[in-house]
Amino acid sequence: MKPVVVLWLSTLVALAAPARAMQGPDQPLAVVEQAARRDSNDAEALYALGVAYARVGRDADAKRMFLETVRVDPQHALGYVALSGYYHSSLIIVSDPTRPGHLRVLPSSKTDSAGIFLGRVFQLNPFIEIHHPGINELPGYWRGTLQQALRHFHEGKLPQALEEFGTVIQRTEEPGHPEKIPPIALRYHMLTALRIARFDDAIRDGQLLLDVALRLAQITDTAHGALQALQEVSGGLVNENRYVLAEVYRAAGNGPEAERLYLQLLERDLSYYMAHARLAAIYEAERRWAEAISERRRAEDANPEDASLVFDLGVTLANAGLLAEADSTLRRAEAANTREVRAAYVLGVVNAGLGRPAVAREAFTTFLSLAPSRYTEMIADARQRLAALP
Repeated sequence: MKPVVVLWLSTLVALAAPARAMQGPDQPLAVVEQAARRDSNDAEALYALGVAYARVGRDADAKRMFLETVRVDPQHALGYVALSGYYHSSLIIVSDPTRPGHLRVLPSSKTDSAGIFLGRVFQLNPFIEIHHPGINELPGYWRGTLQQALRHFHEGKLPQALEEFGTVIQRTEEPGHPEKIPPIALRYHMLTALRIARFDDAIRDGQLLLDVALRLAQITDTAHGALQALQEVSGGLVNENRYVLAEVYRAAGNGPEAERLYLQLLERDLSYYMAHARLAAIYEAERRWAEAISERRRAEDANPEDASLVFDLGVTLANAGLLAEADSTLRRAEAANTREVRAAYVLGVVNAGLGRPAVAREAFTTFLSLAPSRYTEMIADARQRLAALP
């Protein structure tokens, strides 16, 4: 059966531009407040208001808006970044016993609220910079070059930053010893390369980061009297960097390599729910519907608190032509997050396909009454479909 939500999926891609980018950084607070009141189901409008409140020192209101942001959209990575700052979990800098003279930056806890939020950020978008490196985190010999490269990176002078990070990598790389390269140089060279679509460079950086983690895990595992805590850190680092490399391949459009790495990761750690979601998207693009549906279900099983994963499953079921099952799943998503207004839109499409015009009409009407104004193409399509119902 022909997928019924293809238009919706293409529309969703077009709607990905953040509201804060469209509003601009200098909107008066009253204007941002009015936009959030008008579009109270728009996570981007709520996030923009949180940022505006934070800028004027209204921390309680900012925190409230960021909480609202992630309630509306449980996959809003920047909302979690902002929230983590309100739960007072600092980053700690410790000596790395496996690498004399090197430091390691860690969250003070992975189980407090801030640690949980930052864990979600990593899965949703591991390329978000959640911490600006301080001078103490830079290796002494290369401190000046790295400071200049970081400054150029943050100023948007990306070609210069890429060259400077690359210089550090070239000067410190030794055959068979990727751990000699300062990880900060690799990570920021990768982030810079991604921003200017230098995907081959980003892939090489991601592979080197994974090689570093594997090398450190090997050193830790074979070291006499190695502490269990160190083994856990190095093992976790391998999984993190495998996920990062998979995400780099995904950004580069290399589905087969991304798929291979996601599968390797999930063989070792089932907690990476977004790896299941990424696999589902790969399989869906290839119309491998049974595999896509299985991965959507596994993503939900791995993180049952995220109602957006139920919604994603419903959309995949609809695109696979399993309309009755899509209907029940989307209703479950709608009940779990009443502010996920896209569920009403897809329910309208699904029920029109099931020959239930009255139910479809109710769903489209609900969507049109609640939809954020920036969903322009989806709104136009819902009106057309509503008018075409018998």
